[in-house]
Amino acid sequence: WNVPIAVETPVDSLPFSQFLEKSLADAQNQAIDDNIRTTIADLRAEAESYFDGNNLSYKNFCKSPAYSDLLTNMSSEDQKTTGCRDSVAAYVTYTKLSAATGLYFCSDSTGTSIELAKPPTGLVCK
Repeated sequence: WNVPIAVETPVDSLPFSQFLEKSLADAQNQAIDDNIRTTIADLRAEAESYFDGNNLSYKNFCKSPAYSDLLTNMSSEDQKTTGCRDSVAAYVTYTKLSAATGLYFCSDSTGTSIELAKPPTGLVCK
């Protein structure tokens, strides 16, 4: 009891305010990414509805109101990293997640919804 104590601060420690700011930024990025994943995955239902009403074809789905609505709800920066391609038999749509991950979220006509390191090059997420 009553013995002096030496307390050493770790070299890599952060002030609480910086820790809190980082935590909030991480949570905000996670919320943005979750919203992007949900929005892109929800386009699948729109694409299937489009397919059924368009003589069993995805052709021009990327010009449809459902896809256009997605773009209008995004910032101009996000629109630059969002893409959609379609054909009669298939479609793929994707967008970049937050800068924190650098990944893309992709959904396609095969029912796949995954994260990718780079945008898809064909009509499937791979």
